[in-house]
Amino acid sequence: MKRNIQWIFLLIVPLLFVFSFPAAAQSGTDADITATATSATGSSDSAVPNNAAAPAAAAADAASTTATDPSADLYQQQLDASGANDVYDNLPDDTKQLLASLGITSLDINGGLTALSPQTLLQKLLDMLVSGSGGVLAGFGVLLGIIVLCALADGMRHAAEGPSEVQEIFTVIGALAACAAVLVPVSKCVLNVGQAAQSVSVFMTSFTPAYVAVLVAGGQPVSAAAFNSIVLFVAQLLTLFATGVLVPMMSISLALGVTGAVNPGLRTDAVGGMLNKSVGWVVGIGTSLFVGLLTIQNVITSATDSLAGRALKLSLASMVPVVGSALGEAVNTVRGSVGLLKSTLGGFGIVATALIVLPPLITCALWSFSLSLSAAAAEMFGLTPVTTLIKAAHSVIKTLIAVLAACGLFMIIATIILTKTAAP
Repeated sequence: MKRNIQWIFLLIVPLLFVFSFPAAAQSGTDADITATATSATGSSDSAVPNNAAAPAAAAADAASTTATDPSADLYQQQLDASGANDVYDNLPDDTKQLLASLGITSLDINGGLTALSPQTLLQKLLDMLVSGSGGVLAGFGVLLGIIVLCALADGMRHAAEGPSEVQEIFTVIGALAACAAVLVPVSKCVLNVGQAAQSVSVFMTSFTPAYVAVLVAGGQPVSAAAFNSIVLFVAQLLTLFATGVLVPMMSISLALGVTGAVNPGLRTDAVGGMLNKSVGWVVGIGTSLFVGLLTIQNVITSATDSLAGRALKLSLASMVPVVGSALGEAVNTVRGSVGLLKSTLGGFGIVATALIVLPPLITCALWSFSLSLSAAAAEMFGLTPVTTLIKAAHSVIKTLIAVLAACGLFMIIATIILTKTAAP
């Protein structure tokens, strides 16, 4: 009997302990929850007067979350390894200022490139238009004043009916006055366009290696090789063209136009017009040729890169049976981050090229419009020498616009072709 009581006691005591422990644990948990709620209520009550600190705390938490985001860390590592940060450092100072005014200060994810809006771009274009129109309007006013004075002098000459030598003197004086008003700004436009072409060439030289490295890391080695060879060749050719062809040819064309205006019997302005057309044709044909070649090569190389990428995934799945699919997903993750870097770098290249080309392009466009109005006014008053001079300067300006547009569009189109091509 005693033995049975002992066995019953040994069975009841553990059961009591088992059933009593959850109750104690629950009571302790309830006490902890109550204490936590009380402390949270007290902290929230104390935080009520400090509502202004809540946004700052939220921003700090978001910043810490971004800093510890693995995808952001992977992107930053790839950005540093590709050397893309050097692309921003090699830009001209004026272009850096324009980028900073748009909020673009780096190639980071939060560097400002994704925050661009149409309103910001339109406002910046209007600012550039206003800043470049001051000198153009002043020159246009001086040129119109010279045209009016030449028209008055021409009317007085006809009224006086003096000898032909006096008439020729009036004609030469009017043409020389118009030359003084046109030559300086047009020559400055020629130099600015030459410098802009060289800046585009330097940017292409620094942008291409970083972009090619990103393309290779993203699984597009064949496309990267084609892009590298064509763009670097065009960059070198553009430097030679800007320094050895564009500036000398435009200066010669402008000088021939001035000579033809001062001495109408020589008709040298026709030779200057022929030079302008020749430069325009060469630039247009060259740009079309290189863009077409890059497009054709990209059609072929993108298929080759896609085949190589699929072969890599198949090899991983077949050679590593257990973790092959996991390795394939890891490769896709890395390539996704590289694709983000490629898109960011490509977008930055497009914006930077446009900002290098736009200031001199806007100035040339304003001068083209002003010279068109001036030529119409001079022709209306029957001032043939002045009209010849203004049309020669206008032809030079139109050629400069064509050169700038070709330089910018080649780089922009080439970058868009590679950026829009999906990685395998």
